[in-house]
Amino acid sequence: MPRVICINMLTFSRATIVKDYKTFWFGVKAVVQAESATSVVGPTYQLPNISNSFEDISLTECGASKGCFLHPPSCSGNDCNLGVTYKQNQDETYSFEMFGPSESGAGWVGLAISEDRVMGSDQAFLCAVVTDYVGIQYSFNPAKYTVQELTQGYSGVETKLASGMIYCRFTRDRLSTIDYKGPVTFDLGKSGYLHLAHGLTYGELGQAKKHIAIPIISYKSVFLNDSIIEYNKEVNGAQSRYILSLSAVVCAVYTMCVLSL
Repeated sequence: MPRVICINMLTFSRATIVKDYKTFWFGVKAVVQAESATSVVGPTYQLPNISNSFEDISLTECGASKGCFLHPPSCSGNDCNLGVTYKQNQDETYSFEMFGPSESGAGWVGLAISEDRVMGSDQAFLCAVVTDYVGIQYSFNPAKYTVQELTQGYSGVETKLASGMIYCRFTRDRLSTIDYKGPVTFDLGKSGYLHLAHGLTYGELGQAKKHIAIPIISYKSVFLNDSIIEYNKEVNGAQSRYILSLSAVVCAVYTMCVLSL
């Protein structure tokens, strides 16, 4: 069993105690002490141990021992500015590597896995700069917004911030469950569209703001146990809508011309 360290007494020199909206106390010196050492309960999960020893991400194994989703299309190495690699391990866990641009030494890079090419009902993995290190988060997108920025479920976490880029590596179990209006379970063994994005963070908290640009979305649904190289083929949500709109305009002009004859 893991060793549990019990802290028998905590002292808060400037605590704020709230009873309700109208009744509260601030600047209180409070002492919190357990009745006994046996009454101290350990946490339900531990924060992931993040290693700053980071081996460079190799893209030469893409299509062989691991799958890769890279941007811009047809990039192959240092010319890729956003990407994720993935592979299934023998114990049915999945390992990921991500990289993307930081914004003035801050920011985040993230991967969402979705049943379609639209944000909503997705699980997402984020690597975000928190002051002087890169942290990691797991979140749920019930619609076009994010909730439940959690840290559990990660192992083998390595991160790095260097030369204007964010790098991270981590492993996840096949199944993950989030409690959002009831349990929501995700299965990495199922195929899904890959959504890659990056953006800014709020101050030194590492909390992600909205992505800077429209996410890069895989052209097709992907199985994470397939060692393939995937690109978005320059067609993402906005570009698809643009193409459809342009087609509609062409059809409308053609129809008007025919009717005028």
